[in-house]
Amino acid sequence: MWVLSPSMTSAFRSKDRRIALLETPKNKVAIVGEGESTERSHGTVDFELASTIEDLTSKLEQKKSEVDSLSQALHAAEERHQQTVGELQARLTASATALEAAETKVTTLTNELDRRHDYDDLCREITVLRSIEFPEGSEKLGMEEGQGAAEVSLEVRLRRKNEQLKNTIASISAEREQLEEEVVALRKDNSELRDRDQRQASLIRQLEESVAQMSSTEASASVPYHRTSILNSDSGTSAEQEMLGMQQLLLGSQPEAETASSGQFPGPASHLSMLAIVQSQRDRFRDRSRELEENLLVLRQQVLAVQTELDSVRQDNVRLYEKIKFMQSYSPSPPSLRSQASLTERQPASAAVTTVSILTPSPAPPPPGVPEADYRLLERYSHAYEARLNPFRQFGEEERRRRYQALQLHEKLIHSLGRLIIEHPGARLAAFLYAMALHLLVFVVLYKLAHTDAHRHMT
Repeated sequence: MWVLSPSMTSAFRSKDRRIALLETPKNKVAIVGEGESTERSHGTVDFELASTIEDLTSKLEQKKSEVDSLSQALHAAEERHQQTVGELQARLTASATALEAAETKVTTLTNELDRRHDYDDLCREITVLRSIEFPEGSEKLGMEEGQGAAEVSLEVRLRRKNEQLKNTIASISAEREQLEEEVVALRKDNSELRDRDQRQASLIRQLEESVAQMSSTEASASVPYHRTSILNSDSGTSAEQEMLGMQQLLLGSQPEAETASSGQFPGPASHLSMLAIVQSQRDRFRDRSRELEENLLVLRQQVLAVQTELDSVRQDNVRLYEKIKFMQSYSPSPPSLRSQASLTERQPASAAVTTVSILTPSPAPPPPGVPEADYRLLERYSHAYEARLNPFRQFGEEERRRRYQALQLHEKLIHSLGRLIIEHPGARLAAFLYAMALHLLVFVVLYKLAHTDAHRHMT
């Protein structure tokens, strides 16, 4: 980059002055030579003048060559100067364009910053959510995924936890279905065993009544046994026939045809053996009934445990819906979360929440393109989520209650009266009428006093 400095300009000017001075003596010398040639003709003076003229001429040529070289340098310097000025102007134009682009970008970023003024609140909420959902931090997760891995974002963590919750819900749903099948089978077995127990209990009562009747009959009878057997073979009382039937039912060793053909009533030894058999069977039935009662108690406890687990799964589903709603409220791409929400809600639809019934006053029709079952399930969870108590509202109510308890008695009275007047239209109307009546009363009293005072002064 060549720039014509002031020193070079002054040098050019001094050279021009010297050239002008040299040309002036040359003219003078020529004029003087002409005069002297006419006046005197001395050879020495002419020689000196000729040598002086030659010296001056050579110096003049040298100065002209220097002037030419300096003028060429000046032209080159001017060209370089113009080129430099052009480059600087181009750079200045580029800098101005870049400055305008930077100003536009700054304006855009400022508008974007104004539009996202709640960034700090979102960061705080995300930090709170991270500390609540993942209290262990990101170091353990990074060690599990491998050394040197970057910190996983909150959205990825929530999606992973969502997948884990869906897997847990699916496993719990499968276990619940299995337990329900077992409960149904056990209830069926229990009903069958209860019916069998009732039948056997009725048979046992009939057998005990027959045994007691036979023992009382044998104790009161004084005739020989063969006469009783003859009478039995001839007439055959209904009690003895029933006793034979019970004996065949319990023993199962003598067929009915053999007993009827023999026509002989069993003796006292057979009565004792039959009584022992009846007592042992009664004890077995009691043990079996006690065992069935214990099994029924265990089944009831299992049903209670399954119901408790079902309630916990329902609460987990509601909390999962709450987390999905929170993610949809700040995520820039909610359709993926919505698809996850639909998948999450579709899985427990046939398992964990089949017994959940949340009453809605008037269900709205589903939007076009959405299955009715999924829409009803999502609406049910949304109602359950809205029905839950908001912790921030609860905290606000507790704070207001604490501040109200810290007030004095007169402040509590004023606060209660103010709330009563503000909340009820009738109380507001009464307070307005009371204030108007009070003002009118004060106005009338002041007017009466002024009128009385004026009348007294006049009299």
